Amino acid sequence: MGSEERSKHDVFVNFRGPDVREGFLKNLHKALLRSGIKAFVDSQDLHKGQKLTPALRKAIERSLVAIVVFSRDYASSEWCLNELVKILECSKRKEQMVITVFHEVEPSQVRRRAGCYEDAMAKHEQRHGKDPDTVEKWRHALFIASNFPGLHLQDSSNEAKFINGVVGDVKAKLQHLEAKRKSKSITPNLHHRQVIPTPRSLHTFPHDHFQTPSTHHASWQSPSMLPSIAFLTP
Repeated sequence: MGSEERSKHDVFVNFRGPDVREGFLKNLHKALLRSGIKAFVDSQDLHKGQKLTPALRKAIERSLVAIVVFSRDYASSEWCLNELVKILECSKRKEQMVITVFHEVEPSQVRRRAGCYEDAMAKHEQRHGKDPDTVEKWRHALFIASNFPGLHLQDSSNEAKFINGVVGDVKAKLQHLEAKRKSKSITPNLHHRQVIPTPRSLHTFPHDHFQTPSTHHASWQSPSMLPSIAFLTP
């Protein structure tokens, strides 16, 4: 994708507005702007239907980095889940990098679709009884995204420090992508990739240690295929 198509924003933020907009998200957005990072934050909390608008699809496609903010009622939003599916598609096809943020929700809850996430998916199954593939696609997306290296906010009193960590992770990923772009312009055939399959070896991945920002990201696979986690080496 050409640089002129990437010019509007560096980051797309996927979130459920009622959970985080007025506090965490507002502070995160300000911190990104202070660091010179342009972020796309959807201004609408309510969306009719579940299909993404062309403008939002394009905003996701044009972003270099996506921040996925998992919160308590995130999975209740079909809109959030469809954005997540699109983000994961871009992370595979366009090498978009993804940062997962667990905002006062346990990573294992998202990964296993437990608790409020289990309740939300059960309601989706009832609503989409004639379209089980859609719900399965959302379940698969939650599983894949929850296995990305991420950041877990457990104590809101440390929010400012936590946000600085998120911004630092974004900056590191943008720098990594820029270095990779320059490297490709010099040696276009240089590309290293290490793939760790799942689910058999998934237990070897440190799922519940989400403190360290990383320039690695996972790979989105079709729901009909076994999920895998792919790590791109800098």
